[in-house]
Amino acid sequence: MSDTTLIKKPKVVEIGCAYQSDNVLISMEGQEVHISAFAEKLSEFQNQKILVDITTFDVPDLTHLLDGLFKNLLKFTVCYIEPQKYCNSSNAFSKFPHLKGAYNYALSGNGAGMDYLQYFEPKKLGSKAYFVSLGYEAFRLAGFLNSDEVENEHDKYFIIGLSPFNIGWEKRSVDVNFTLLASMEKIEQRIHPIPSDNPIQNYEHIKKKIDPLDDDITILLFPMGSKPQTLGMIWFAINAKSKNQKDVAIVYDFMQKNQSSSTGVDKMRMWEFGLTN
Repeated sequence: MSDTTLIKKPKVVEIGCAYQSDNVLISMEGQEVHISAFAEKLSEFQNQKILVDITTFDVPDLTHLLDGLFKNLLKFTVCYIEPQKYCNSSNAFSKFPHLKGAYNYALSGNGAGMDYLQYFEPKKLGSKAYFVSLGYEAFRLAGFLNSDEVENEHDKYFIIGLSPFNIGWEKRSVDVNFTLLASMEKIEQRIHPIPSDNPIQNYEHIKKKIDPLDDDITILLFPMGSKPQTLGMIWFAINAKSKNQKDVAIVYDFMQKNQSSSTGVDKMRMWEFGLTN
């Protein structure tokens, strides 16, 4: 008589995030949980193996979920599934005549505008340094550079994600990023390319640039790049918040995601997260 191995079907938990004025609600298993109680709710999964699929997460959802997981769990796995290709649009630069006809990927549409992510606001007012991760939506960079909320006198650093696969398909949108940044003073010292599928390089580059800065400078992280780039940036913000060493905040443009913005399935990327002493 042979042994029988039972494979238990994993439990799937859908997470969503709703911003209602100053009130942040997390939807989880059909229930709405206030953000202040979200970490405690996640403690129910403390002794289970956790796999987080971040493929369709937006920045607010992903930030608050990872923050809650870090507060509760010793170890969890994050996965991201690359699309085979992104849909595109060539009419996103109507406000910028010199970019007429430029190539832009239509992953999202107009949103509520730039604001701080709740619970990741700056602790003080004063000198700021922006760190912006860039992907393939150059119109969002154009919006950032022309935003009334972005103060010209503060330093800005740009981390450009380059595709390590099918190189060339995103070239035109990256060209637009460089065109938009070309007029900035000493821009060659403010741009750093990284692989768009590597959250660790994004994390380490931010840390390398931030460590020498004075402690009275507020660091503003703006994740608008690929999901792995965003993962590295959020990871840095959560660590900084827990250690309380630098004033690190997250700003976001709250864009509305377009439906069917990508097609096909390519590689799956996975990263293990755990707490260390």
